[in-house]
Amino acid sequence: MTASVTGTTTVEQRVADLRDQIRDHNYNYYVLNNPTISDAEWDQLFHELRELEQQYPELQSNESPTQTVGAPPSGAFAEVQHEIPMLSLGNVFSREELDAWIARVYEHAGHQGLAFTIEPKIDGVAGSFLYENGRFTRGATRGDGRVGEDVTVNMRGILDLPEQLAGDPPDLLEIRGEVYMRRSEFAEMNQRKLEHDETPFANPRNTTSGALRQIHQTSEVDKPLRVFGYGYGRLVGSLPPDHSGYIEALQEYSFPTAPFFEVHTEPDAIWATYTAWLERRDELDFDIDGVVIKVNDTRLYDEIGTVAREPRWATALKFPALQARTRILEIEINVGRTGSLNPLAHLEPVAVGGVTISRATLHNQDEIERLGVMLGDTVLVERAGDVIPKIVAVVEDERDGSERAFKWPTRCPVCDSLIERVEGEVHWYCVNASCPSQLRESLRHFVSRGAMDIDGLGARLVTRFLDEGLIAWIPDIYALDWDAVAELEGLGERSAGNLRAAVETSKAQPISRLIFALGIRHVGAQIGELLAGEFRSIDRLAAAELDDIAAIDGIGPVIAQSVYDWFRETRNLELIAALAERGVNVSDGDAVVEQASDPRWEGLTVVLTGRLEQLTRQAATEMLKNAGARVTSSVSKKTSLVVAGEDAGSKAAKAEELDIEVIDEAEFLRRME
Repeated sequence: MTASVTGTTTVEQRVADLRDQIRDHNYNYYVLNNPTISDAEWDQLFHELRELEQQYPELQSNESPTQTVGAPPSGAFAEVQHEIPMLSLGNVFSREELDAWIARVYEHAGHQGLAFTIEPKIDGVAGSFLYENGRFTRGATRGDGRVGEDVTVNMRGILDLPEQLAGDPPDLLEIRGEVYMRRSEFAEMNQRKLEHDETPFANPRNTTSGALRQIHQTSEVDKPLRVFGYGYGRLVGSLPPDHSGYIEALQEYSFPTAPFFEVHTEPDAIWATYTAWLERRDELDFDIDGVVIKVNDTRLYDEIGTVAREPRWATALKFPALQARTRILEIEINVGRTGSLNPLAHLEPVAVGGVTISRATLHNQDEIERLGVMLGDTVLVERAGDVIPKIVAVVEDERDGSERAFKWPTRCPVCDSLIERVEGEVHWYCVNASCPSQLRESLRHFVSRGAMDIDGLGARLVTRFLDEGLIAWIPDIYALDWDAVAELEGLGERSAGNLRAAVETSKAQPISRLIFALGIRHVGAQIGELLAGEFRSIDRLAAAELDDIAAIDGIGPVIAQSVYDWFRETRNLELIAALAERGVNVSDGDAVVEQASDPRWEGLTVVLTGRLEQLTRQAATEMLKNAGARVTSSVSKKTSLVVAGEDAGSKAAKAEELDIEVIDEAEFLRRME
């Protein structure tokens, strides 16, 4: 059975469709300033895509809208390279998730008792404001996080943006903040439009975005834009070493900041502040959808780090989801590429916060049993963070006896093979590696755009090749009978020739794409890049020990175990050998090793921990790599040396337990000389 979301549409087809829709809507919104759907409808599409990519990591792609922030520049404005990327925030939605996030921060920081800042999460548009010698010289949109658009002229029209900072600001300071409209001023603007028989604007956020990207020749923006500062990027000079001090500095520079800024060390106090904001959100003159929580000590940001496009040292605590009641019509079990059995509830369509929901994930068997879900049940559906469809409870009082128990399958619903549950995991898996659903989805994933990118070999053609007996496993793609392909109805010699050329071209893809294409459980495109950057060849990755994989910054124990186990399977090794035999690239060479220039450091495994005073974490990492050392994020028996800065915490303690040498920053610099 094909993994599906509707019974007729495969997951891969749905993901491709969602990506196309979102790109089109992004173009309308960011480029044309003419959105064709509401924010809520766009959010629904985006979060459905992200949820599917999380549920099926093999479908992740660096080119997906979920992996970028905003949209690429349109060409209507000059491009601005963000030397320090403008990251997006992760979200938490409950006290339990908040506590779990704080615990992770403590773990990455190496100690507890940290101070956190809490400020309102303004629902506006992110912007960059560059000040040189205190004077505003350039304004830019966030764009895709790395490249934005120069909208300096339009930003000069922001009502409370200072042209010259007060006090004694740094020589160069890139302030980052949120451009927004006050509710009262937005209402007044729309009232004037109505009085002139003009169509009013839809909402403050869309109007703000359109105003920032308005193409005109004057410095006057005809919409009441305002700004709150909350962070910074480039800096030449000095700032206080904590976020609260930075906010105070912005106030001294007469740059607006959000009101009611607070600092707390106890989770209870953070939660109380969040609750207070929730109670007064409707009284505010600007839109907010939660609060932003950050580690106050900015010197710890390198130590805590980032993951994907989100910092670990900050998160958004979102306001409660909107909820509605509906009824479960059926529960469908989809079989994924890895063999996972994934339950999906089909619902009577219901409007939740302006979005019609007709399906919701039930995640796994445990979740079904925890909720006590029965077919025909009335259930409470919520959009977590106001967007993600999720069944949160069964309304048992509304049962009338017609409900039917849902029976979890004992065999694969596709091939009737046995299913098993891996210890420590929540999913059941089909044990048949040749299960038609798994094979079909594996092949489709392998040839997809984010993986080996074989142009012209899409999902339908893969299925056709399978049905025609032209391929039986992945390596057969590189041993196709091209004469037989050319004879297929609807193809012909020209199409077959183009496809053959695309297949040949794909052989030279870098191994990061090959690793992703292999479909290893939990391994997406970004993990593929991390593994490729560390091991440089499939053979070295296959021979790596579990500790070597787990030591890579950004790879946790679950992913490491999955990768390690995959390369212990004989059939998988046979697959790699067959791909190599057919000419597929399985090595990116030894470029990293060849750069080694200092025999004292070559081959050492080094961990950086704590706060460095003279170097940034990135600078120290580059120094070590250029000298031939390997830099990892966790301490193990294979660690050669630990460089410990201030507040080094648990990593330095673990190194001492393992009798691994620990040196301070001064000694590190001395040895680097």
